[in-house]
Amino acid sequence: MQRSSGRNIKPLKVPSWLQPSSSSSWASSCSWSPSLVCWRPSVTTCTFSKHSCTSLGSASSWSSLVGVVALTFRNQTIAFLNDNIRRGIENYYDDLDFKNIMDFVQKKFKCCGGEDYRDWSKNQYHDCSAPGPLACGVPYTCCIRNTTEVVNTMCDYKTIDKERFSVQDVIYVRGCTNAVIIWFMDNYTIMAGILLGILLPQFLGVLLTLLYVTRVEDIIMEHSVTDGLLGPGARASVEAAGTGCCLCYPN
Repeated sequence: MQRSSGRNIKPLKVPSWLQPSSSSSWASSCSWSPSLVCWRPSVTTCTFSKHSCTSLGSASSWSSLVGVVALTFRNQTIAFLNDNIRRGIENYYDDLDFKNIMDFVQKKFKCCGGEDYRDWSKNQYHDCSAPGPLACGVPYTCCIRNTTEVVNTMCDYKTIDKERFSVQDVIYVRGCTNAVIIWFMDNYTIMAGILLGILLPQFLGVLLTLLYVTRVEDIIMEHSVTDGLLGPGARASVEAAGTGCCLCYPN
């Protein structure tokens, strides 16, 4: 162990990626002696990882909270969904993503519109005062289909202005919002299992990562000022001894 000015120097071996290149200004004047270099690791990476883990845990918690709130305030959730579906219906033929989703939901859950089939009057092409064959009708995905028959894309013709009982054999009359919520309520055990299967690995990953980061920070603190590494207000000194160079940090 080398002593400098009566103080104990505790050198650490520096990783190869921290060693200076041959083009370095001071490395070209003397040889490199990694065994005499004292080095203090940075906690930046650990802190960033810890913040990332905290953010992931918060996102998972918020996802669960949103689902619980949606089921608790059912009436408010239904009103919110109906309002947004009506807005989407207004741009049904312009928004391809919404169109595909709405068509899938209407066929899958055997429903039509948000609150009911009359929501399609919000669309400029399906409004009863609009010109064209789509006026006062609904999309063909609202039609009650027989798998053995050819799909009739005009079965929805002139249905919006009729009462439910007169068109219930032709199109689906119940709204998709209630249909989807009822499906969730009927399958809540399955959905709870799926939700648990998605969130549990995330929480375990966050917990293990936080434990790892905490351990790394403890190790770094053990090699801080009390162990002779660079402390607050200290300055690094460069010593040239014999054939090697030494970058040492005093206590």
